[in-house]
Amino acid sequence: MESLSNEERLKLQTLSGVERMRLYYAMAAARDSSIDTPLFELKEVYIPALASFVVSGSILGTIRAKQAGDGFIRRAEQEAYAHKVQAVRDWHSAQFRSFFKYGYRFGWRVSFLVTSIFATQSLFWIYTDHYTISHYSIGGTLAGAVYRMNMGLRGMFVGSILGAVMGTLSGSLQYLNHMHINKGREIKSAENRRHLFYLKHLDILK
Repeated sequence: MESLSNEERLKLQTLSGVERMRLYYAMAAARDSSIDTPLFELKEVYIPALASFVVSGSILGTIRAKQAGDGFIRRAEQEAYAHKVQAVRDWHSAQFRSFFKYGYRFGWRVSFLVTSIFATQSLFWIYTDHYTISHYSIGGTLAGAVYRMNMGLRGMFVGSILGAVMGTLSGSLQYLNHMHINKGREIKSAENRRHLFYLKHLDILK
């Protein structure tokens, strides 16, 4: 990890948030073909998004599948099946339908909230060049308000409160992981990579 001189640090401090966003976009575009080494700020968004979709969808899908299976058994007791194999097939079909139907519905909702929280955090991190828990809280507040927008102002207010709590909790866990368990190595590495790119490509802003 290269250390920066005082002059270089001063140049970075004079950059506005919009200028940092422009430089970061240029850096992301320049690394389009580097699939093996994706930018850390982007990994911070899509990995939690995918993980939340799979985990939450699997949990609720499994619960719903079991409920559908139990319901099918109760109904089957009142129906006459000519073949036991057909009954088993219908039982499995009922479970699979419920698993994918409700798993997908719940998964994308949780994934939307998580994606919004972590995407907002990454944007604010790039914009301000500071990594803090408050960015997760802001992301959760916005995500909760948007998610409950169809319920009017009262729904948006309640959604924003719940979103802020969810964002703060997830942000605290992520902050604990990055800054204490990993000693901030990944955060410092990502910031150092951005800073070096910014300094080498300041001409983009002209």
